[in-house]
Formats: sequence, structure tokens, C-alpha cells
Amino acid sequence: MYDGAEREYKNKVITNGLYIFIYSIILYSAVMFFWFFYSDAIYRTYVYLFGFSTILHYVYGNIARGLGQSKLYAVTGVIISFVVAASSLVLILVFKMELKALYLSNIIAAFIQVIIIEYNIKLFHCFKRKYIDISIIKSMLIFALPLSINEVVYWFLSGYNIMVITQYLGLAANGIYSIATKFSVALLLVSNCFILAWQELAYTSHSDTNRCSTYNYMLNYTAQLLLLCLILLLPLINITFKYLVALNYRASFEFIPLSLLSTCGTIYAAFLADVFNAEKKSKNIMYSTIVAVITNIVLLHLLIDKNGIQAANISLCAGILTCIIIRSIMLKKYFHEFKINIKILLCYFILFAIACKIFFLSTTVNIIFLVMLLLILSYTYKKLICKILEQLFRKIK
Repeated sequence: MYDGAEREYKNKVITNGLYIFIYSIILYSAVMFFWFFYSDAIYRTYVYLFGFSTILHYVYGNIARGLGQSKLYAVTGVIISFVVAASSLVLILVFKMELKALYLSNIIAAFIQVIIIEYNIKLFHCFKRKYIDISIIKSMLIFALPLSINEVVYWFLSGYNIMVITQYLGLAANGIYSIATKFSVALLLVSNCFILAWQELAYTSHSDTNRCSTYNYMLNYTAQLLLLCLILLLPLINITFKYLVALNYRASFEFIPLSLLSTCGTIYAAFLADVFNAEKKSKNIMYSTIVAVITNIVLLHLLIDKNGIQAANISLCAGILTCIIIRSIMLKKYFHEFKINIKILLCYFILFAIACKIFFLSTTVNIIFLVMLLLILSYTYKKLICKILEQLFRKIK
């Protein structure tokens, strides 16, 4: 949709995309029916509707963004977050629905977002039979197939470590590992603020002859920002840990730094992937993810007996690092001017190592370290902070 500014071109892309979507839903329904028929799965209807509504709201959300309705997408995102929270509480506390409530609240929220977006963009008016073009459908499938395989492989990667920990170390170890990974949500929230904007910038810059300098600046800036957030999170988690985690799961404390580092790497790999998406080279994303998964699996099985839970973090970090290196090399191949500022990143990694060391010291030491970091950052980025505050005050006035 970013390849052309004309509304007719966008309508053509939407029509062919929806054509693929309809057949995908038919395939999804057939697979789910087959699975339900031969399994004892509970909440079948809820599971099916949850999958269907998730796909539908994802399609509507991305079409809205493609039509330049980013504010609409953001506002509906905030609305559905409140809907999920409110409906979950009502369904659990009032109607005593337990697990069903989690499915139903997300289904309701997804359909509300779809209705709001449909009301504003009139998606069905975009769909016209005359726009159906087999060549466009073919090009879409060629582009999307590697991404689909990549998503399946990544889903396997995210679940495999949990399965191996449970098998080798038991459910208690899996619970500890899960608690350690929960702190990564903070990093994901920060990344979500930027990744949608980065996607639009990358997709709209794909025809710009000077786009390599944009990629260079943004990818180096993103790496620094992620590492900075990671360093700030460590003392903050140390200070709040005992208030957030039950006594039974305090053992998860030692696994947090590497878990955060792997999340940081995953986010950066996603930013790199968006460049390949913008350049329509989705196969590169798939290849690098497959290599990352293989690296993770091999290392996990080699280390699990000796290193226990930490083996999952080590193998995941190694797999993601492999993915980042491959994607960076491939990017360098397409853009010879592309360069990651290793010296600055090395400084951040040294600071991260120091933060890790301090993380395992007392809460008092971490408070002092956090205050020092904030003071240094305030001085280093005082011009940027002043500019942001100035813009905020203008909006308030």
C-alpha cells in the first residue's frame, strides 16, 4: 500500500489482499474444524473466534495505517486495551467465567476495533471485483509466504525453550523462568512506541535514493535506545522486585538480566526485519530466523544439564545474536554504506555489564546507581529533553 499514493492503487491492493484473506479464513476454519473433530480441546468456539477476531483486527488495523489513518489505529488500540481490562474484570468477578473471560474479552475488544475502523474508512467500499488482479495476488503470496514461515518458526522458538525446561527441569523451573521473562514486558512497551512509526518510515522511504542514511541513523539510534532502557531497567527491577514477585519465585531474580538482553535483541532484530520488508526481501528474514532457531536448539541441549534454567537464556541470546549478525551482513550487501557504530555500542555493553554487576548488590547501591544514571542522562541529553518539554507545554497551552 505504500508503493503508491493514489487511492485507486490502494483500493486495488486492499481488494486483492482481502481476496487472499477470505481464502485464508476458509483454510483456517477447515484446519480448526479438523483439529476440534479429532481432539478433546476445551472452549472450541472461543478458541476459533479468538483466532478469527485476532486476524480480522490485524487486517483492519494495518489497512487503516496503509490509508494514513495512524491516529485512528492508535486511538482504537487504546480503546480496546481498556475494553479488554474492563470486560475481563466484569466477566470474571460478576459472571464467574474464569478462563472463558480471557478469550471473550479479547474477542469483544477486537470486534469493537474492527467496527470503529470500518465506520471511519469504509473498507467494503474499497473492495471492487474489477480490481482483482492475479499478478498482484501472486506477488503478495510470494512476499508473504516467507513471512508466514518466519512467524511459525519464531512461534516455535518462543515455545521450545519452555518445553525443554519443563521436560528436563520440571514445572517449578518453568514457573521461575516464566517470571524472569515477564519483566521483558517493559522493554516491549517501549519498543511498541517506536516500531509502528519505524515501519511507516521504512516503507515510505523504500524508493528514496538516500534511504540508506535513514536506515543507518534509525538502526544505530534504536540499538542505543534499547540498550539504554535495558541498563535503566536493571536497578529499577532490583528496587521493586521484592514487591512484585512472590517469595516462591524469588529464584527468578538471577535470570532477569540475560532474559532482558534476549528481549532487547529480539526487538532490534524486528527493526532490521522491517528494512527487508520495505525492500521486499522477506526471504532474508526467514533464513536468518531459521538459523537463529537451529543455534538456539543446539546450544540449549548442550547447556541444559550444566547450566539449568540459565541455558535457555544463553541459547536464546546466542540465537538472536546470530540472527542480528546475519541480517546486518545481508543489509550491508544491499547497502554498502550501511554501518553499525560498534564503538558506541561497545560503550553501552560495558555499561550494561557494570549494571549487571550492580544488579546483584543491595537495593541501596542500585538506588544510588539509578540516580547517577538519571543525572548523567539528564546532562547528556539536556537539549533533547528541553525540546520535548517545550513541545509538550505548547500542546497543553
